[in-house]
Amino acid sequence: MKVCDKPCSNCPFRRDSMRGYMGNYDDVKHFHDVHIQADEPNPCHMTMDYSQTDWNEKFQAGEMGKQCVGQAIFYKNQCKSPRRPGIPTDVEADTKNIFQWTPEFMEHHTRKEI
Repeated sequence: MKVCDKPCSNCPFRRDSMRGYMGNYDDVKHFHDVHIQADEPNPCHMTMDYSQTDWNEKFQAGEMGKQCVGQAIFYKNQCKSPRRPGIPTDVEADTKNIFQWTPEFMEHHTRKEI
């Protein structure tokens, strides 16, 4: 599976990401359950064509898109090893730009601005 060189400007794992934006997901909790809790590899939404109904199958087969490196750095920041193949482990930690902990990720994406 191809991997992005660096987190894109809209990567939900970035500390300066737009609150609540999860790419193709409408729900932050669903994104969390699939890509953080269940360790499902997360495609970089900038490299995907979500209009194709078989986008996920093509991504899993390595025929479309790239793996989100933001997810890999997020795991590295926690010293977490992915339980599933596809999420690279040979990345550098970066707690300055990428969230380190799940609670801060969830707070950022679920907190309402006043």
